[in-house]
Amino acid sequence: MRLVSYYDPEMNKAFYFLTNLFEEEASQIALLYKKRWQVELLFKKIKQNFPLQYFYGENKNAIQIQLWCTLIALLLTFMKKQFTKRWGFSSLISLLQKQLFTFAKFIDFFNNVNAYALEFTKNSSVQEESQEKLNFSSG
Repeated sequence: MRLVSYYDPEMNKAFYFLTNLFEEEASQIALLYKKRWQVELLFKKIKQNFPLQYFYGENKNAIQIQLWCTLIALLLTFMKKQFTKRWGFSSLISLLQKQLFTFAKFIDFFNNVNAYALEFTKNSSVQEESQEKLNFSSG
């Protein structure tokens, strides 16, 4: 084992790490531990906000799907904080479900949903007109 010390000038504090990475510099090891700590904080937040009491399935795929859904819900919760308009979570999900395959910046879309709705209806009427021109009558 190797004891590594790292002084952070921003925090004016020394940190000590035990590691088995003998080739890496102290600053690199400190960065790795910092990133690992951020992952730990993410999992802590997931456990607090989305407690997984039990898994709905027992195979690897079922567990992965449940974890992905949890991560997506967490991401939507974070994104919701960036909106200028207040959205209920169920309203957010239902609108997102309807707009899932449109290309729009997520934050811009939810902050300007009325403008996107107008653009969508304008484009859909043009599409309907084009489709009517292509309809061939069999009579």
